Amino acid sequence: MSNLRPSARLFLWLVILTAGALLVLRGFEGIWPSETQAQFTLLSLAIIGTVADRLGINLQTGFLHHNKVTVTITTFTTFALVMLFGPVSAVWAGVASSLLTDILARRVWYKTLFNASCVVVMINVTWVVYTLINDGSGVPLSSLANGLALLAASLTYLLTNTAVVCTIVALAEGVPPWQVWRTMARSLSVQMVALFPLGTLVVVVYHQTVWGLPLLVVPIYLAQYSFQAYRRLMTQSQRTMEMLAAAVDQRDPYTYRHSARVAEFSETMALRMNLDMADVESIKGAALVHDLGKVGIESSILLKPGPLDARERERMQEHPAIGANIVGQLAVYEHMREMVACHQERWDGKGYPGGLKGEDVPQGARIIAVADAYEAMTSDRPYRKALPHEVAIAELRRGRGTQFDPEVVEAFLAVLAEAEESALKDEPERPVLKLEAVPNRRAVS
Repeated sequence: MSNLRPSARLFLWLVILTAGALLVLRGFEGIWPSETQAQFTLLSLAIIGTVADRLGINLQTGFLHHNKVTVTITTFTTFALVMLFGPVSAVWAGVASSLLTDILARRVWYKTLFNASCVVVMINVTWVVYTLINDGSGVPLSSLANGLALLAASLTYLLTNTAVVCTIVALAEGVPPWQVWRTMARSLSVQMVALFPLGTLVVVVYHQTVWGLPLLVVPIYLAQYSFQAYRRLMTQSQRTMEMLAAAVDQRDPYTYRHSARVAEFSETMALRMNLDMADVESIKGAALVHDLGKVGIESSILLKPGPLDARERERMQEHPAIGANIVGQLAVYEHMREMVACHQERWDGKGYPGGLKGEDVPQGARIIAVADAYEAMTSDRPYRKALPHEVAIAELRRGRGTQFDPEVVEAFLAVLAEAEESALKDEPERPVLKLEAVPNRRAVS
Protein backbone atom coordinates (compact mmCIF):
# COMPACT_ATOMS: atom_id res chain seq x y z
CA MET A 1 0.00 0.00 0.00
CA SER A 2 3.00 2.28 0.39
CA ASN A 3 3.09 2.82 -3.39
CA LEU A 4 -0.32 4.54 -3.25
CA ARG A 5 -0.66 8.28 -2.91
CA PRO A 6 -1.90 9.43 0.54
CA SER A 7 -5.24 10.61 -0.91
CA ALA A 8 -5.75 7.22 -2.57
CA ARG A 9 -4.98 5.40 0.70
CA LEU A 10 -7.46 7.61 2.54
CA PHE A 11 -10.22 6.93 0.02
CA LEU A 12 -9.45 3.20 0.01
CA TRP A 13 -9.80 2.97 3.78
CA LEU A 14 -12.93 5.12 3.70
CA VAL A 15 -14.61 2.65 1.32
CA ILE A 16 -13.41 -0.37 3.32
CA LEU A 17 -14.63 1.04 6.65
CA THR A 18 -17.96 2.10 5.15
CA ALA A 19 -18.46 -1.40 3.80
CA GLY A 20 -17.54 -2.91 7.17
CA ALA A 21 -20.13 -0.74 8.92
CA LEU A 22 -22.80 -1.76 6.40
CA LEU A 23 -21.98 -5.44 6.89
CA VAL A 24 -22.40 -5.07 10.64
CA LEU A 25 -25.73 -3.28 10.21
CA ARG A 26 -27.07 -5.86 7.76
CA GLY A 27 -25.80 -8.88 9.69
CA PHE A 28 -26.47 -12.44 8.53
CA GLU A 29 -30.24 -12.61 8.93
CA GLY A 30 -31.85 -13.84 5.73
CA ILE A 31 -28.55 -14.59 4.05
CA TRP A 32 -29.72 -18.03 2.88
CA PRO A 33 -33.28 -18.36 1.47
CA SER A 34 -35.43 -21.18 2.76
CA GLU A 35 -36.91 -22.33 -0.57
CA THR A 36 -34.98 -24.83 -2.69
CA GLN A 37 -35.59 -22.92 -5.92
CA ALA A 38 -34.32 -19.72 -4.39
CA GLN A 39 -31.24 -21.50 -3.04
CA PHE A 40 -30.53 -22.94 -6.49
CA THR A 41 -30.85 -19.50 -8.10
CA LEU A 42 -28.70 -17.74 -5.51
CA LEU A 43 -25.94 -20.33 -5.79
CA SER A 44 -26.08 -20.38 -9.61
CA LEU A 45 -25.83 -16.60 -9.95
CA ALA A 46 -22.97 -16.50 -7.44
CA ILE A 47 -21.07 -19.14 -9.42
CA ILE A 48 -21.74 -17.41 -12.74
CA GLY A 49 -20.56 -14.13 -11.26
CA THR A 50 -17.36 -15.71 -9.96
CA VAL A 51 -16.58 -17.33 -13.32
CA ALA A 52 -17.31 -14.05 -15.12
CA ASP A 53 -15.01 -12.20 -12.72
CA ARG A 54 -12.20 -14.63 -13.48
CA LEU A 55 -12.68 -13.95 -17.21
CA GLY A 56 -12.48 -10.19 -16.80
CA ILE A 57 -11.32 -7.84 -19.53
CA ASN A 58 -8.30 -5.68 -18.78
CA LEU A 59 -8.93 -2.05 -19.66
CA GLN A 60 -5.49 -0.45 -19.88
CA THR A 61 -5.09 3.14 -20.91
CA GLY A 62 -2.26 5.59 -20.98
CA PHE A 63 -3.02 7.29 -17.66
CA LEU A 64 -2.75 3.93 -15.88
CA HIS A 65 0.97 3.76 -15.11
CA HIS A 66 0.76 1.58 -12.00
CA ASN A 67 -2.76 0.16 -11.98
CA LYS A 68 -5.10 -1.83 -14.15
CA VAL A 69 -8.88 -1.71 -14.36
CA THR A 70 -10.69 -4.97 -15.05
CA VAL A 71 -14.19 -4.92 -16.53
CA THR A 72 -16.49 -7.97 -16.18
CA ILE A 73 -20.13 -8.86 -16.76
CA THR A 74 -20.54 -9.61 -13.04
CA THR A 75 -22.63 -6.43 -12.94
CA PHE A 76 -25.70 -8.22 -14.24
CA THR A 77 -25.46 -11.14 -11.78
CA THR A 78 -25.02 -8.81 -8.80
CA PHE A 79 -27.88 -6.61 -9.98
CA ALA A 80 -30.13 -9.66 -10.36
CA LEU A 81 -29.21 -10.90 -6.88
CA VAL A 82 -30.18 -7.55 -5.36
CA MET A 83 -33.53 -7.47 -7.12
CA LEU A 84 -34.35 -11.09 -6.25
CA PHE A 85 -33.09 -11.61 -2.72
CA GLY A 86 -32.48 -8.18 -1.24
CA PRO A 87 -29.29 -6.62 0.07
CA VAL A 88 -28.22 -9.21 2.65
CA SER A 89 -28.05 -12.26 0.37
CA ALA A 90 -26.72 -10.18 -2.51
CA VAL A 91 -24.00 -8.61 -0.38
CA TRP A 92 -22.66 -11.85 1.03
CA ALA A 93 -22.85 -13.64 -2.32
CA GLY A 94 -21.11 -10.73 -4.00
CA VAL A 95 -18.43 -10.48 -1.31
CA ALA A 96 -17.76 -14.23 -1.46
CA SER A 97 -17.44 -14.10 -5.24
CA SER A 98 -15.13 -11.08 -5.16
CA LEU A 99 -12.90 -12.49 -2.42
CA LEU A 100 -12.61 -15.88 -4.12
CA THR A 101 -11.70 -14.28 -7.44
CA ASP A 102 -9.04 -12.00 -5.96
CA ILE A 103 -7.56 -14.73 -3.76
CA LEU A 104 -7.23 -17.06 -6.75
CA ALA A 105 -5.63 -14.22 -8.69
CA ARG A 106 -3.17 -13.64 -5.80
CA ARG A 107 -3.96 -9.94 -5.54
CA VAL A 108 -2.59 -7.95 -2.64
CA TRP A 109 -4.73 -7.82 0.46
CA TYR A 110 -5.77 -4.18 0.29
CA LYS A 111 -6.95 -4.47 -3.33
CA THR A 112 -8.88 -7.61 -2.41
CA LEU A 113 -10.58 -5.81 0.47
CA PHE A 114 -11.29 -2.75 -1.65
CA ASN A 115 -12.91 -4.76 -4.46
CA ALA A 116 -15.14 -6.61 -1.98
CA SER A 117 -16.00 -3.34 -0.23
CA CYS A 118 -17.05 -1.77 -3.52
CA VAL A 119 -19.59 -4.58 -3.95
CA VAL A 120 -21.02 -3.92 -0.48
CA VAL A 121 -21.37 -0.18 -1.04
CA MET A 122 -22.88 -0.50 -4.52
CA ILE A 123 -25.46 -3.06 -3.45
CA ASN A 124 -26.62 -1.09 -0.42
CA VAL A 125 -26.92 2.21 -2.30
CA THR A 126 -28.78 0.47 -5.14
CA TRP A 127 -31.19 -1.22 -2.73
CA VAL A 128 -32.06 2.03 -0.97
CA VAL A 129 -32.97 3.70 -4.27
CA TYR A 130 -34.94 0.66 -5.44
CA THR A 131 -37.05 0.39 -2.28
CA LEU A 132 -37.85 4.12 -2.32
CA ILE A 133 -39.58 3.80 -5.70
CA ASN A 134 -40.77 0.17 -5.82
CA ASP A 135 -44.43 -0.48 -4.92
CA GLY A 136 -43.45 -3.38 -2.67
CA SER A 137 -44.72 -6.23 -4.86
CA GLY A 138 -41.26 -7.46 -5.84
CA VAL A 139 -42.43 -8.41 -9.32
CA PRO A 140 -40.46 -6.49 -11.96
CA LEU A 141 -42.29 -4.52 -14.64
CA SER A 142 -45.66 -5.29 -13.03
CA SER A 143 -46.37 -1.60 -12.61
CA LEU A 144 -45.03 1.76 -13.66
CA ALA A 145 -43.51 2.23 -10.19
CA ASN A 146 -41.64 -1.08 -10.46
CA GLY A 147 -40.39 -0.23 -13.92
CA LEU A 148 -39.12 3.14 -12.74
CA ALA A 149 -37.58 1.46 -9.69
CA LEU A 150 -35.59 -0.91 -11.92
CA LEU A 151 -34.44 1.95 -14.12
CA ALA A 152 -33.41 4.06 -11.12
CA ALA A 153 -31.65 1.09 -9.51
CA SER A 154 -29.73 0.40 -12.74
CA LEU A 155 -28.56 3.99 -13.02
CA THR A 156 -27.66 4.09 -9.33
CA TYR A 157 -25.59 0.91 -9.55
CA LEU A 158 -23.81 2.14 -12.68
CA LEU A 159 -23.10 5.61 -11.29
CA THR A 160 -21.95 4.31 -7.90
CA ASN A 161 -19.66 1.75 -9.50
CA THR A 162 -18.25 4.34 -11.90
CA ALA A 163 -17.76 6.95 -9.20
CA VAL A 164 -15.88 4.62 -6.86
CA VAL A 165 -13.66 3.12 -9.57
CA CYS A 166 -12.84 6.43 -11.24
CA THR A 167 -12.10 8.10 -7.92
CA ILE A 168 -9.61 5.48 -6.73
CA VAL A 169 -7.88 5.37 -10.12
CA ALA A 170 -7.75 9.16 -10.32
CA LEU A 171 -6.34 9.50 -6.81
CA ALA A 172 -3.81 6.73 -7.42
CA GLU A 173 -2.63 8.22 -10.71
CA GLY A 174 -2.96 11.91 -9.84
CA VAL A 175 -5.50 12.86 -12.51
CA PRO A 176 -9.04 14.33 -12.27
CA PRO A 177 -11.77 11.65 -11.79
CA TRP A 178 -13.93 12.99 -14.62
CA GLN A 179 -11.03 12.52 -17.04
CA VAL A 180 -10.71 8.89 -15.99
CA TRP A 181 -14.45 8.43 -16.44
CA ARG A 182 -14.40 9.95 -19.92
CA THR A 183 -11.56 7.71 -21.08
CA MET A 184 -13.15 4.55 -19.67
CA ALA A 185 -16.62 5.44 -20.94
CA ARG A 186 -15.26 5.84 -24.46
CA SER A 187 -14.20 2.19 -24.37
CA LEU A 188 -17.10 0.26 -22.88
CA SER A 189 -20.05 2.52 -22.05
CA VAL A 190 -22.58 0.82 -24.36
CA GLN A 191 -21.60 -2.67 -23.27
CA MET A 192 -21.87 -1.80 -19.58
CA VAL A 193 -25.31 -0.24 -19.92
CA ALA A 194 -26.51 -3.33 -21.83
CA LEU A 195 -25.88 -5.54 -18.79
CA PHE A 196 -28.78 -4.15 -16.77
CA PRO A 197 -31.54 -5.34 -19.14
CA LEU A 198 -29.87 -8.75 -18.96
CA GLY A 199 -30.04 -8.64 -15.16
CA THR A 200 -33.71 -7.62 -15.36
CA LEU A 201 -34.35 -10.56 -17.71
CA VAL A 202 -32.95 -12.92 -15.07
CA VAL A 203 -35.41 -11.51 -12.53
CA VAL A 204 -38.36 -11.83 -14.93
CA VAL A 205 -37.50 -15.43 -15.86
CA TYR A 206 -37.13 -16.34 -12.19
CA HIS A 207 -40.66 -15.16 -11.43
CA GLN A 208 -41.99 -17.18 -14.36
CA THR A 209 -40.08 -20.41 -13.81
CA VAL A 210 -36.77 -20.78 -12.01
CA TRP A 211 -35.84 -23.73 -14.21
CA GLY A 212 -35.73 -21.43 -17.22
CA LEU A 213 -32.64 -19.70 -15.84
CA PRO A 214 -30.20 -22.27 -17.29
CA LEU A 215 -31.36 -21.16 -20.73
CA LEU A 216 -29.78 -17.78 -20.03
CA VAL A 217 -26.31 -19.30 -19.75
CA VAL A 218 -25.79 -19.03 -23.52
CA PRO A 219 -26.64 -15.32 -23.85
CA ILE A 220 -24.65 -14.66 -20.69
CA TYR A 221 -21.62 -16.34 -22.22
CA LEU A 222 -22.16 -14.45 -25.46
CA ALA A 223 -22.23 -11.17 -23.55
CA GLN A 224 -18.88 -11.98 -21.96
CA TYR A 225 -17.49 -13.17 -25.29
CA SER A 226 -18.64 -9.99 -27.05
CA PHE A 227 -16.86 -7.91 -24.38
CA GLN A 228 -13.64 -9.82 -24.89
CA ALA A 229 -13.92 -9.86 -28.69
CA TYR A 230 -14.58 -6.13 -28.79
CA ARG A 231 -11.56 -5.25 -26.66
CA ARG A 232 -9.36 -7.76 -28.48
CA LEU A 233 -10.36 -6.37 -31.87
CA MET A 234 -9.77 -2.78 -30.80
CA THR A 235 -6.41 -3.58 -29.25
CA GLN A 236 -5.18 -5.74 -32.12
CA SER A 237 -6.31 -3.20 -34.72
CA GLN A 238 -4.42 -0.41 -32.99
CA ARG A 239 -1.30 -2.52 -32.52
CA THR A 240 -1.40 -3.57 -36.17
CA MET A 241 -1.47 0.04 -37.32
CA GLU A 242 1.34 0.97 -34.94
CA MET A 243 3.45 -1.98 -36.11
CA LEU A 244 2.85 -0.99 -39.73
CA ALA A 245 3.85 2.59 -38.96
CA ALA A 246 7.00 1.33 -37.22
CA ALA A 247 7.77 -0.80 -40.28
CA VAL A 248 7.50 2.32 -42.44
CA ASP A 249 10.04 4.04 -40.19
CA GLN A 250 12.34 1.05 -40.48
CA ARG A 251 12.44 1.32 -44.28
CA ASP A 252 14.92 4.11 -43.70
CA PRO A 253 17.60 3.62 -41.01
CA TYR A 254 17.59 7.38 -40.49
CA THR A 255 13.95 7.39 -39.36
CA TYR A 256 14.09 4.29 -37.15
CA ARG A 257 11.78 4.83 -34.11
CA HIS A 258 10.88 8.28 -35.41
CA SER A 259 7.16 7.85 -34.72
CA ALA A 260 7.78 6.49 -31.22
CA ARG A 261 9.86 9.54 -30.33
CA VAL A 262 7.29 11.91 -31.84
CA ALA A 263 4.62 10.18 -29.75
CA GLU A 264 6.75 10.60 -26.63
CA PHE A 265 7.25 14.32 -27.25
CA SER A 266 3.57 14.80 -28.15
CA GLU A 267 2.39 13.11 -24.96
CA THR A 268 4.61 15.23 -22.72
CA MET A 269 3.47 18.42 -24.48
CA ALA A 270 -0.19 17.50 -24.15
CA LEU A 271 0.28 16.77 -20.45
CA ARG A 272 2.13 20.05 -19.99
CA MET A 273 -0.81 21.88 -21.59
CA ASN A 274 -3.17 20.19 -19.07
CA LEU A 275 -5.29 18.58 -21.75
CA ASP A 276 -7.94 16.04 -20.93
CA MET A 277 -6.42 12.57 -20.44
CA ALA A 278 -8.64 11.17 -23.18
CA ASP A 279 -7.22 13.80 -25.55
CA VAL A 280 -3.67 12.97 -24.44
CA GLU A 281 -4.40 9.34 -25.29
CA SER A 282 -5.71 10.27 -28.73
CA ILE A 283 -2.78 12.57 -29.51
CA LYS A 284 -0.25 9.93 -28.52
CA GLY A 285 -2.09 7.31 -30.58
CA ALA A 286 -2.23 9.58 -33.63
CA ALA A 287 1.46 10.46 -33.28
CA LEU A 288 2.40 6.78 -33.34
CA VAL A 289 0.82 6.43 -36.81
CA HIS A 290 1.21 9.98 -38.16
CA ASP A 291 3.62 8.87 -40.92
CA LEU A 292 1.75 5.68 -41.83
CA GLY A 293 0.82 7.21 -45.20
CA LYS A 294 4.46 6.94 -46.29
CA VAL A 295 3.72 3.29 -46.94
CA GLY A 296 2.20 4.51 -50.20
CA ILE A 297 5.20 6.62 -51.22
CA GLU A 298 7.79 5.16 -53.58
CA SER A 299 11.10 4.17 -52.03
CA SER A 300 12.93 6.19 -54.69
CA ILE A 301 11.40 9.30 -53.13
CA LEU A 302 11.30 8.23 -49.52
CA LEU A 303 14.93 7.07 -49.46
CA LYS A 304 16.39 9.66 -51.83
CA PRO A 305 19.84 10.75 -50.48
CA GLY A 306 19.26 14.42 -51.11
CA PRO A 307 16.65 17.18 -51.45
CA LEU A 308 13.46 16.37 -53.37
CA ASP A 309 12.53 18.13 -56.59
CA ALA A 310 9.15 19.81 -57.10
CA ARG A 311 7.41 16.68 -58.44
CA GLU A 312 8.81 14.51 -55.64
CA ARG A 313 7.80 17.03 -52.97
CA GLU A 314 4.27 17.06 -54.37
CA ARG A 315 4.16 13.30 -54.19
CA MET A 316 5.54 13.27 -50.63
CA GLN A 317 2.89 15.75 -49.56
CA GLU A 318 0.24 13.11 -50.24
CA HIS A 319 1.30 10.99 -47.27
CA PRO A 320 -0.91 12.68 -44.62
CA ALA A 321 -4.04 12.05 -46.70
CA ILE A 322 -2.96 8.47 -47.44
CA GLY A 323 -2.35 7.81 -43.75
CA ALA A 324 -5.69 9.36 -42.74
CA ASN A 325 -7.51 7.20 -45.27
CA ILE A 326 -5.85 4.07 -43.90
CA VAL A 327 -6.50 4.69 -40.21
CA GLY A 328 -9.94 6.09 -40.99
CA GLN A 329 -11.08 2.58 -41.86
CA LEU A 330 -10.86 1.57 -38.19
CA ALA A 331 -13.27 2.74 -35.51
CA VAL A 332 -10.49 2.96 -32.92
CA TYR A 333 -8.93 5.79 -34.95
CA GLU A 334 -12.15 7.66 -35.64
CA HIS A 335 -11.20 10.52 -33.30
CA MET A 336 -7.54 10.50 -34.46
CA ARG A 337 -8.02 10.61 -38.21
CA GLU A 338 -8.00 14.39 -38.54
CA MET A 339 -4.82 14.67 -36.52
CA VAL A 340 -3.06 12.28 -38.90
CA ALA A 341 -4.45 14.17 -41.90
CA CYS A 342 -3.39 17.60 -40.62
CA HIS A 343 -0.02 17.04 -38.97
CA GLN A 344 1.74 18.89 -41.83
CA GLU A 345 -0.54 21.93 -41.71
CA ARG A 346 0.98 25.23 -40.56
CA TRP A 347 -0.22 27.93 -38.18
CA ASP A 348 0.00 30.51 -40.98
CA GLY A 349 -2.00 28.41 -43.45
CA LYS A 350 0.92 27.58 -45.74
CA GLY A 351 1.00 23.87 -44.91
CA TYR A 352 -0.60 20.88 -46.60
CA PRO A 353 -2.78 19.10 -47.64
CA GLY A 354 -5.64 21.53 -46.88
CA GLY A 355 -3.90 24.83 -46.20
CA LEU A 356 -5.70 25.13 -42.87
CA LYS A 357 -4.80 28.11 -40.68
CA GLY A 358 -4.56 28.79 -36.94
CA GLU A 359 -7.06 27.01 -34.74
CA ASP A 360 -8.73 25.46 -37.78
CA VAL A 361 -5.90 22.93 -37.51
CA PRO A 362 -6.81 20.34 -34.85
CA GLN A 363 -4.94 20.95 -31.62
CA GLY A 364 -3.51 17.44 -31.63
CA ALA A 365 -2.12 17.97 -35.12
CA ARG A 366 -0.48 21.22 -33.99
CA ILE A 367 1.19 19.36 -31.12
CA ILE A 368 2.37 16.53 -33.37
CA ALA A 369 3.75 19.08 -35.87
CA VAL A 370 6.10 20.57 -33.26
CA ALA A 371 7.20 17.15 -32.00
CA ASP A 372 7.71 15.95 -35.57
CA ALA A 373 9.80 18.99 -36.52
CA TYR A 374 12.05 18.79 -33.44
CA GLU A 375 12.62 15.04 -33.83
CA ALA A 376 13.41 15.44 -37.53
CA MET A 377 15.84 18.30 -36.90
CA THR A 378 17.72 16.45 -34.17
CA SER A 379 18.07 13.21 -36.17
CA ASP A 380 20.51 12.36 -38.95
CA ARG A 381 19.17 12.42 -42.49
CA PRO A 382 20.79 11.15 -45.72
CA TYR A 383 21.36 14.74 -46.88
CA ARG A 384 22.52 16.27 -43.54
CA LYS A 385 23.71 15.52 -40.04
CA ALA A 386 21.46 16.02 -37.02
CA LEU A 387 21.19 19.61 -35.90
CA PRO A 388 22.39 20.45 -32.38
CA HIS A 389 19.71 20.75 -29.74
CA GLU A 390 20.28 24.51 -29.43
CA VAL A 391 19.86 25.04 -33.18
CA ALA A 392 16.62 23.03 -33.21
CA ILE A 393 15.29 25.08 -30.31
CA ALA A 394 16.16 28.30 -32.15
CA GLU A 395 14.30 27.04 -35.23
CA LEU A 396 11.20 26.28 -33.14
CA ARG A 397 11.31 29.76 -31.68
CA ARG A 398 11.73 31.27 -35.13
CA GLY A 399 8.70 29.34 -36.35
CA ARG A 400 6.35 30.52 -33.58
CA GLY A 401 3.32 32.20 -35.11
CA THR A 402 4.24 31.15 -38.64
CA GLN A 403 4.88 27.43 -38.91
CA PHE A 404 3.90 26.45 -35.38
CA ASP A 405 1.25 27.25 -32.80
CA PRO A 406 3.00 29.61 -30.31
CA GLU A 407 1.30 28.00 -27.30
CA VAL A 408 2.49 24.53 -28.33
CA VAL A 409 6.05 25.73 -28.87
CA GLU A 410 6.09 27.34 -25.43
CA ALA A 411 4.83 24.11 -23.86
CA PHE A 412 7.50 22.07 -25.61
CA LEU A 413 10.27 24.46 -24.64
CA ALA A 414 9.11 24.26 -21.03
CA VAL A 415 9.12 20.45 -21.17
CA LEU A 416 12.64 20.40 -22.62
CA ALA A 417 13.83 22.85 -19.96
CA GLU A 418 12.40 20.64 -17.21
CA ALA A 419 14.06 17.58 -18.76
CA GLU A 420 17.43 19.35 -18.84
CA GLU A 421 17.05 20.52 -15.25
CA SER A 422 16.10 17.02 -14.13
CA ALA A 423 19.11 15.54 -15.93
CA LEU A 424 21.46 18.07 -14.30
CA LYS A 425 20.12 17.22 -10.86
CA ASP A 426 20.34 13.51 -11.66
CA GLU A 427 16.91 13.03 -10.11
CA PRO A 428 15.88 9.37 -9.61
CA GLU A 429 12.20 9.83 -10.37
CA ARG A 430 10.60 9.20 -13.77
CA PRO A 431 12.24 11.42 -16.43
CA VAL A 432 10.06 13.96 -18.21
CA LEU A 433 10.71 12.43 -21.63
CA LYS A 434 10.56 8.67 -21.45
CA LEU A 435 8.16 6.00 -22.72
CA GLU A 436 7.16 3.47 -20.10
CA ALA A 437 5.33 0.17 -20.34
CA VAL A 438 2.23 -0.32 -18.19
CA PRO A 439 2.96 -2.83 -15.39
CA ASN A 440 0.59 -5.78 -15.31
CA ARG A 441 -1.09 -5.03 -12.00
CA ARG A 442 -4.67 -4.42 -10.97
CA ALA A 443 -6.15 -1.80 -8.69
CA VAL A 444 -9.92 -2.04 -9.06
CA SER A 445 -12.61 -3.97 -10.89
